[in-house]
Amino acid sequence: SFLPSPLSLLTEYVRPSLPRSSHKCDPISIILLANRVALQSSLSEISSLGLGSPIGGGHANFLMIPVLNWETGKPDNGRSEKVYKELAENEGVVVRFRGREHGCEGCLRITVGSEEENRQLVEKMKLVLTRIQ
Repeated sequence: SFLPSPLSLLTEYVRPSLPRSSHKCDPISIILLANRVALQSSLSEISSLGLGSPIGGGHANFLMIPVLNWETGKPDNGRSEKVYKELAENEGVVVRFRGREHGCEGCLRITVGSEEENRQLVEKMKLVLTRIQ
C-alpha cells in the first residue's frame, strides 16, 4: 500500500522491511533509510574497484566503507586517504577519512544524501577508485 505522501517506489519497497516500531517514523526518516539502502547497493556495484562491505550498524545516516588494497584485498589506510583527498580536492565531494579510528582501518565515512547527491558521489567515487590503485 502507498503512503499518502510523495515517497519513491524504493521508499515504499524498503518500508515493509523496517522493524515494526519504525513504521511510525516520519517520512523524512523513511526517505533517509531508502536513500541509505540505495547508496549501499550502488557502492556494492563498484566493489570490484576496491571497496569493502560496510561495517557497523544499519541505522545511521552514514555508511562506513573500507577502501581495499588492490593486491591484498585488505583495508588500506594509504589508499583510503588518497581517495578521500582526491574526492575533496579535485571532485568537490566531501567524505571523512576514519582509517585511524579503532576498528575502522581503511574506512571512509560517507554521509547519506539525496538520490541525486548519492548518484554523483558514486559516479565520482568510481572515477577516483579507478585512478588511485
